[in-house]
Amino acid sequence: AQAVIEDVRKLDGARRDLETSVRDLRTQLASVEAQRRELMEEVAERDRRLDRLDAGEDAKAVDERLRIYRQAFAELEGGKDWKTTIEKVRALERVISLPAAECETAVKILDRQLGDVARSLEALRKISPITEDPKRFRPRIFGMGSKYDFKSLPSLLLATRDSGRDLLAFVERMRWTLGVTVLARQVPKLRAVFKELVGLVADWREKLGDPPPVSLTIRMDAGSGILALPAIVAADLDTILRRKSKAALPASDLAPIIEECVALYHKTLIEARGEAVPRVEKPKRESNVQACARLAGELTQLAGTCETVFSEAARSDFRLGEEDARLMAEEHLARAALAALDGSCNEIAGFPNAPEHKFTALSARKDFDRLLAAARERVAWLEQAARYRIQVVVAGA
Repeated sequence: AQAVIEDVRKLDGARRDLETSVRDLRTQLASVEAQRRELMEEVAERDRRLDRLDAGEDAKAVDERLRIYRQAFAELEGGKDWKTTIEKVRALERVISLPAAECETAVKILDRQLGDVARSLEALRKISPITEDPKRFRPRIFGMGSKYDFKSLPSLLLATRDSGRDLLAFVERMRWTLGVTVLARQVPKLRAVFKELVGLVADWREKLGDPPPVSLTIRMDAGSGILALPAIVAADLDTILRRKSKAALPASDLAPIIEECVALYHKTLIEARGEAVPRVEKPKRESNVQACARLAGELTQLAGTCETVFSEAARSDFRLGEEDARLMAEEHLARAALAALDGSCNEIAGFPNAPEHKFTALSARKDFDRLLAAARERVAWLEQAARYRIQVVVAGA
């Protein structure tokens, strides 16, 4: 009898070890899945950028250019006016043709706007050095050591694009900081809902003869607990849902609470990220057991996404550091830089055959979502404009 009792203890210990392993694997899986989604979003964004950059270089455009060239050659051989026809090719190529005088004026305007952007970037970098030194846009000794030629329009386009990238890095950090403040505000509500869910799971496990759930041991007063808890609760729920003959009753009790958790977490994450967060589509028909399993998985995914984006903030319990707080307070510097960058974009957009553009209006004070959208639009457009070839037309040539 003693040997049987010892074997039962060993089996119980092994079961507990396996449950712990499952929880750890679920946590790792949620984190990896969130990272995968983030990487897929980055890949999708890069694909969109490549599509924009390659616009006009598809087979149809190439065929159209060949047709126009053949028509121009035919007109040339026939002694007709071929120059008007050949100019049509410009609309299909990434070439900007400017008279020398207009090119010189554009250089002066873009150089002045670049100086304004650089000054704002330098002030922002003194608060948070997350980019390269903006002094590279304003070298002191006649451009020595700089990779830009500030008297060349193509080089100024590249410098303007790079300054926009730096500005976007600061604006994205500001928006991330705003997301941290949103999470800090919502954490008490999340803790209250999670506390109710963990308590209910513990009650049902006790009724079913299972040991207390590991989720009871998680410190919910710590920021990291809000990120780690969903995967652990999902593992605790799994042990209940696996009891197919006894799972229906606890599932009917747990499903509404899990739904509330998922809805609150989803709403919080949308506000924190400032962009849409997809949810798993609810089937037309599903049992309470299936709903619990679906919602537990969705909660784990949401927590994984939150951990991927805000793990740095969770380590400090969603309290802002002095650097990030100051950066948000100096948001007017980013708006000033964006206004100067917008002036550069408008100047470039006025060039013949420049890329098409449709910019949203600049943001009002403390509107970080609109500020980020405006910065992303202009930087994406500058990425495309910088790919164009500048051709200076000399009078009489």
